[in-house]
Amino acid sequence: MAEVWVRRFIDSGITNISMNLCVLSQTIKRHFLNGAKFAGQISYIDEDIPSGTLGGVCKQVLGKHSKKSLKL
Repeated sequence: MAEVWVRRFIDSGITNISMNLCVLSQTIKRHFLNGAKFAGQISYIDEDIPSGTLGGVCKQVLGKHSKKSLKL
């Protein structure tokens, strides 16, 4: 499923992709590597405990060691 989304992003012109990973992170990294085989560039943020969508966005913007500060 992740590959479908990566291919759709790249087909739409979005070639710089970042993935927030926790479960199966090594498997996903082995499959996508740096994204070159999909004509894109993929970077990764590893998490020991999933921080959810907002946590992943914060880590992309503020750095991988940032913590989610908004409590819903």
